[in-house]
Amino acid sequence: MLTLNALGRHGAELVNFFRGSLKDNESELKILIDGPIQVEEIRKFLEPLGFSDFILEDNDGNLYLMTSRKSKTEEKEIAVAESAPIVEAAATVSAQTQQPEKVSSPKEININKNINKEINIKIKHSTGVLISCRPGKYKNIFMKKILMSLVNSKIKPEVLGLMNGAVNLAVYNSSACDCLKELEAAGVKILISESCADFMGITETVGAGNLVDMSEIFEEIFSCEKVISL
Repeated sequence: MLTLNALGRHGAELVNFFRGSLKDNESELKILIDGPIQVEEIRKFLEPLGFSDFILEDNDGNLYLMTSRKSKTEEKEIAVAESAPIVEAAATVSAQTQQPEKVSSPKEININKNINKEINIKIKHSTGVLISCRPGKYKNIFMKKILMSLVNSKIKPEVLGLMNGAVNLAVYNSSACDCLKELEAAGVKILISESCADFMGITETVGAGNLVDMSEIFEEIFSCEKVISL
């Protein structure tokens, strides 16, 4: 498995980074990323190269994107397997023309409804903000200014997620925490990565928002129409 560090890389820089790092025989990748904002960029580049099954993994506060691609032998086996159901489908259509239409039972209808409910992802929020940074004095000062700007703005996001070093902004005795409290009072949902807070040793000193699993933050962010990542 090849491990790549894509932190801070976007657009053309991200594409050139992958072009210079990937080899034809690489089948499994583990990519260190900033957050969900990079996932779609990476997917667009890697899918045409045969990579699939993109999985996010949280490892001690670091976010990795895991992906792999099948070998040519596996692709041939899949192609053969996928061609087999065509014959079965044709036989099924022929049988249906000779048999009366089957009426679905209530149980089958409920199952279909549940399947459709799981497949259709609905947008719950219009705007989400995801802050993910490494611990650093000056960077945290910059983040505090961003939070103050959000407090003073007439238009506010519906979801604000804090990951990696950004969870330090929620420490109860910090000026940034006061901003988070004001945003929370204004109706903004503040979500803080529990694993990152535990890694930073601040779990007991968080003064605003809710400590949640990182997967919950992703679910909320992915259900936003627009995402701002910092």
